[in-house]
Amino acid sequence: MKFLVTGATGFIGWRVVSNLLARGIPVVALDFPGDPEAMARLRSRAGTTALTFVTANVAEFHEVMAVLHVHGDITHVIHLAYLMSAECEANPHLAVRVNVLGMVNLFEAVLQKKLMRLIFTSSETYYGAKQEFFGDRDVTEDDFAPPSQHHFTYGAMKVLNELKPGPDDPAAAGLRTRNDHRTEPPRTQCFSAKLVPRFLSRRTNRQSYSGSDCR
Repeated sequence: MKFLVTGATGFIGWRVVSNLLARGIPVVALDFPGDPEAMARLRSRAGTTALTFVTANVAEFHEVMAVLHVHGDITHVIHLAYLMSAECEANPHLAVRVNVLGMVNLFEAVLQKKLMRLIFTSSETYYGAKQEFFGDRDVTEDDFAPPSQHHFTYGAMKVLNELKPGPDDPAAAGLRTRNDHRTEPPRTQCFSAKLVPRFLSRRTNRQSYSGSDCR
């Protein structure tokens, strides 16, 4: 088993890679470009576990396929290369290339290479911009906010990402994270880093987790 992690030196990415290395899972860490401090931090934690850094643009399908061709023993992909909300609003063209086309490229590459699993992060923004749309109740896994409730490009892109694989596609799993900076580390980091192993043997891409799963 070997993982390709995109966005591997980013805010969530380096923590996910660190978690995989701690479990003895070899990693190909992809970024564009990689953060030198995060790369040094990961090298110091790798120990005897194989860690390879590569530079590639997920918006270019041939670059993604080239990485999978060179590293033909990759079995799983964790796709974290994504522009955040402020970046999306500032540069919509780049955001579409990275967040939409990049996601499509990873889905297509996994299918063509017949890899075992693709895990990608979604977001609570999938449910729209405001709680008021759902009333005074908890939002459930099956809730959906129409386009009129998405005031930000980032949230609309997360909806597009989730629509790409079918709800029971065994090759893809999405994790809707929320930002909760009252926790240490912030809840987003914890969910993404600690829950990834639970997706390895799951049969569908639909399952909910509570905050207690982060502990």
